[in-house]
Amino acid sequence: MIGSEISSTVLASPEVECAVLATYHLEPASMDEWPTRAEHYTDPRNALLFEAMAALRADGQPMDARTIQATLEAAGKWGTAGGLGYWAALELNLPDTSRIETYVGILEDR
Repeated sequence: MIGSEISSTVLASPEVECAVLATYHLEPASMDEWPTRAEHYTDPRNALLFEAMAALRADGQPMDARTIQATLEAAGKWGTAGGLGYWAALELNLPDTSRIETYVGILEDR
């Protein structure tokens, strides 16, 4: 369910979280090869974005900015997830997608 409780952790890495989300967005198949869970995301906005992306992927739906937005709007969580401004910033800070294994490892360690 989108917006479920997110566990907090002392060692947060929002930048790495964003890198993982951006990689998933650019290369949706990477969600299958390098999976994460909502509890890996310490920033609630990132957890919500991840949950929307995972729901779309599980349903076999396309995963792009508009479908993610629509999914979160339908759950009443688009604003809580940072809205268009946060999503645009995420897309501007594109990661090196070839480093997804490293990014996911960091999330799992924290």
